[in-house]
Amino acid sequence: MDIKDMKAIMEGLIFAAGDEGLDRKQLQNILNLDKDMAAYLINELKSDYELSKRGMMLVEMKQRLFLTTKPEHNHYLEKLKETAVQSKLSQASLEVLSI
Repeated sequence: MDIKDMKAIMEGLIFAAGDEGLDRKQLQNILNLDKDMAAYLINELKSDYELSKRGMMLVEMKQRLFLTTKPEHNHYLEKLKETAVQSKLSQASLEVLSI
């Protein structure tokens, strides 16, 4: 498996972990990585998000990794929150939320 594949899997795992985030040790165990390789891939993924001007970023707090929106986009997220309150959820949306 090459570096791109590993970063893609890592990104998916961190996304799937959601609000709980993903512990570095969990990541190492799942991907069967040593500490140095895990650190390298995390730094690479962080850099990918920064250099490609994406709407998300990878952050680490208390040894846990999270995907989150960038602070400079807060104005738009507030607008989204305002419009979300006014719209009704479809049946499909309700089913997804219940999962």
